[in-house]
Amino acid sequence: HILDGVTYLGAQIDAEPDGQPDATATGDDLANLDDEDGVLFVCPLIPGEQGAVYVQASTSGLLNAWLDFDCNSSWDAGEQIFTDRSLVPGWNSLNFPVPTTAIPGNTFARFRFDTGGGLGVTGLASEGEVEDYRVLIEENLHDGLKMHYHQWPDTTSFGVDVCVMEELDMTRIVADDFLCVESGPINSIHIWGSWKYDEMIPDNVIFDLEIWSDNPYGPSGWSEPLEWLWGKQFVPGDYTESPYYDTTNGECWYDPCTGEFLNPGDDIIWEYDFIIPDADAYMQEAGTIYWLSVRTHFEELLPFQFGWKSSVNHWNDDAVYQCMFPAGPWIELIYPTGHPFNPEGIYHISMDMAFYIDCHPSNPVNFTISKVGTNITLQWDPVLCASYYNVYSSTDPYATFPAGWTLEALHITTTTWSEPVSGAGSKKFYRVTAEN
Repeated sequence: HILDGVTYLGAQIDAEPDGQPDATATGDDLANLDDEDGVLFVCPLIPGEQGAVYVQASTSGLLNAWLDFDCNSSWDAGEQIFTDRSLVPGWNSLNFPVPTTAIPGNTFARFRFDTGGGLGVTGLASEGEVEDYRVLIEENLHDGLKMHYHQWPDTTSFGVDVCVMEELDMTRIVADDFLCVESGPINSIHIWGSWKYDEMIPDNVIFDLEIWSDNPYGPSGWSEPLEWLWGKQFVPGDYTESPYYDTTNGECWYDPCTGEFLNPGDDIIWEYDFIIPDADAYMQEAGTIYWLSVRTHFEELLPFQFGWKSSVNHWNDDAVYQCMFPAGPWIELIYPTGHPFNPEGIYHISMDMAFYIDCHPSNPVNFTISKVGTNITLQWDPVLCASYYNVYSSTDPYATFPAGWTLEALHITTTTWSEPVSGAGSKKFYRVTAEN
């Protein structure tokens, strides 16, 4: 790239007259200037899910980028993740699909930015900059996801906590849409969020989680929740919470109902996990768009405020909010004026919320043990969402599980298992777990 002093990524630039490739994509950085500072990979790269990057541009221009998904040390035509993608000055939030065929392991990405576009993987450019990165494609989680993919929390300083706390004069609710990819119960919901100024009393907030049908043509011009389908209130003890990430430099806080925007507003991101009994779970249907809504409150008035975390991943339409639920309209949620994505308030930058939905297999029921011929045979009913089962045995039923038990069978897909009868006078206890 011929340097023009105007068109570049990040804050530093070098012309890359010789890329000097090496195993970590830092050969040119070590020999010249470490200028790879314009792209942040902000979520795990998982086959079949969505990748996310934040790209900083010095001026308006076009981005072309590639990622070697098959790890064959070549950026092939089918591996281009952005083609003449328009960037605005400052930070840009971008997403791209990670193919199901992507091979886990370390691999490489190339980003080329200029104003004319049409750039290939190599070749001279009249201005702009190229930056290369080594990245990691992770193993598929196989965690029984029931929605399109994880919507990971934004753990950078660009992350926003959107207030969902009910107060005496304000009832706030935020909702985001998702696509069901597999029919079955929603019995496991996970969200991320933070507390304003990090002020909180652990395990003290009440969560109202609800599922809605989709109205793709809302009266205000955007999609929104339509019909209430399911809801459950989770009081302390009904959920688990754990610190997830410390942003160190702080992150943003936003109350769309009052317009309050703080940067920074807090540091600590929390994960909240809600497990729902199968009898209380909502049965969703594959191919259907739903909305998840979140609101919080206390049993008594307390001066603490919880915010649902923004996500680096985007799907379909923006999240929405209400300020006087259930009387108010659903309002589209975008990054507010003053946020690094929208510092002057002139852009419409979509905001999505951080959550994922899956199916948590319960313990097998109707468990029977019988002697068939010379074998002991175990049998149990199929478990919803279970991909496989594990069988354990022990001579002591009070032994610590699983450390004190012997794993007899791993990842079996049937609901029966047998082994030869032990010697006379011996005694064995069995336990079966379901997993996805």
